[in-house]
Amino acid sequence: NHDGSWYDGASPEAFNVRTSTGRWIVTHQLSNTVLYGICIDEIESAAAAGLVCILSIFAGPEGAGTLKEIFGQQVVSIGLVASSADINTQLAVLEDRLVKRGRDSREAIEVRLKHQPEQIMYIETNPLVETPSGKMRVFDEIVTNDDLSIATEKILSLFDAMVLGPLGEE
Repeated sequence: NHDGSWYDGASPEAFNVRTSTGRWIVTHQLSNTVLYGICIDEIESAAAAGLVCILSIFAGPEGAGTLKEIFGQQVVSIGLVASSADINTQLAVLEDRLVKRGRDSREAIEVRLKHQPEQIMYIETNPLVETPSGKMRVFDEIVTNDDLSIATEKILSLFDAMVLGPLGEE
């Protein structure tokens, strides 16, 4: 959506109808109980109009990996991890953050955490994928979010470098 909304919910049937036309990246998450779709045609249309698309996409082969495979160097991909510590510490940090948000039940948090190790490992291994620009790493940068202000500053500086270029000029 170009109106700034984050997500547009749909029943499974409506989702299947919507993603049956056009080109989509569809990710199956949380043991296939949640599906997300990102329309490639919409991204290309927005980019052709001079807009910058900022996506939050599943950190896995069918999400971030597919996005990089399709767009290559046309996309700047940032992998975000909760901490620079080992995977168990990262899971503990994520659990603490989810509990503090107060939006999910204990069961929902446990389901989310059950699937996090694969995403964390995908970001940390940062595999090579074949793109129109040749083989590239999925993530151009990996940012550690152990301090929100520092992580935000790092991401904004990456965005500025992408938009303004190396000399700070448009």
